[in-house]
Amino acid sequence: EVGGKHMAHLHKADTPLAERLTLFLTSVIQGQCHAELPKGCYIALCSAETEGDDIPEAAQEKILEVGQLTYHGLIELFENDAEAISCGLNQNAQNHARFLVALMHGTSSMARTGEHETALIALVDGAIKGLGLNDSPKTDGDPT
Repeated sequence: EVGGKHMAHLHKADTPLAERLTLFLTSVIQGQCHAELPKGCYIALCSAETEGDDIPEAAQEKILEVGQLTYHGLIELFENDAEAISCGLNQNAQNHARFLVALMHGTSSMARTGEHETALIALVDGAIKGLGLNDSPKTDGDPT
């Protein structure tokens, strides 16, 4: 689940945006690959299944609503964070948020098929650079 503990990384005071995003994405990937939990992400998996006839309409709506929380949280970050604005990420904030959500759905799918956590975390640096934030810190795999 992408929620409180993951999103908290995005709002760490006195932390550069590239580092906050790196911590956020790394935390999400670690959750997707956690040895004691089902691989991937329930929200990503359920969102993909909502088009089927087997899920009640009210459940479909709730799944889609929850699935949008991260997307809207990232848009809010890109539109309101001082550093994001100074980097121009407020321009096309929706596309930047979609890009990161697509990355998270992709890593979720790859985690379910057995891709190793280290390989997935290696994608984070490219994502940060893709946003134009070239000072992405190298992570030791521990977002805390």
